[in-house]
Formats: sequence, C-alpha cells, structure tokens
Amino acid sequence: MKYFTRQLYNSQQGDPSSEKTQKAYEQWKKAVDAYDVYYKSVELFLPGHIKSLKNLSFHDAEIKGFNYLNKSKLIVGVDGVDCPWRAPGQFLLKFEGVKLFEAQGTIVGDGWLYEEIHLGENGYFEYHVLLDESEFQVVAKDVILEEVQDSGESKRLI
Repeated sequence: MKYFTRQLYNSQQGDPSSEKTQKAYEQWKKAVDAYDVYYKSVELFLPGHIKSLKNLSFHDAEIKGFNYLNKSKLIVGVDGVDCPWRAPGQFLLKFEGVKLFEAQGTIVGDGWLYEEIHLGENGYFEYHVLLDESEFQVVAKDVILEEVQDSGESKRLI
C-alpha cells in the first residue's frame, strides 16, 4: 500500500477524542485526497476493467479463498454478505494476465479494509489490498468481477 498504509490505519484506531487520534484522522484524510489526485492522473491509462472497481469497495467483506492458476490467473473469493458498503453477496475477483501476486500474512479469513489501484508498466495495473491482519498485491492485465448466485453459478458484473 502506498497511501493507505498499515501504520497510518493503525494510528487512527485509538480514542477518537484524543489529539493523537485526531491528527491521525487528518493524515488519513490527506492520504485519501492524495490518492484521489493520483488516481485521476492515471485513470485514462489504466488497462482493462480495473477502472470499474474504483467505485466499489469490499470494506468489511471477508476473503473466502484464492486460487493462483498457472501463474497467470488469480481468483479471489470475497464474502460481502455482511458488507454495508455495497449490495451484499458473494463475489469472485478474477485477475487475468497476472504478472505478480504477493501476500503478506494469511489472507483467507481476513477482513477487507481498503484498496488502491495503481498504473503499472507495459499495460499492467497494480491492485493493492489492505486487510485487517494482512495484505496482498496483484499486478495484472485485466480483472473480471462476478457475483456468485444462490445456485452456485456466477454472473459477470464487470
């Protein structure tokens, strides 16, 4: 994470009335504003469907699993049933043309906090996700978002 770092996130988890926490909130707001400026500067150059994820947040969703196929495709299962930030449901993020997948800590079972999208090199994008206890990064060419229906079938959203 370049803007929404673990250190910055943790610094604002204290007593909301304390001066230290208030300063951390102000730093967080500056990070949000800086990220928005950065994103707007690269949005036109981002490849594939990644731009469609900008206005979606899985905040408070849970990572149910991941499958790194053939070192070129990554599928991340996200349980957003209790996620207040979007329509609840189960989702699959299918990254294609994966150049890099890195995870710090155990991501399965962890809660989603914040995500960042960055312009990569040579037609790639970077997707960074900060979780409650861990984080992961994907460098890929494209992403597809599918919602898993009650029948087990999935419906493509982007």
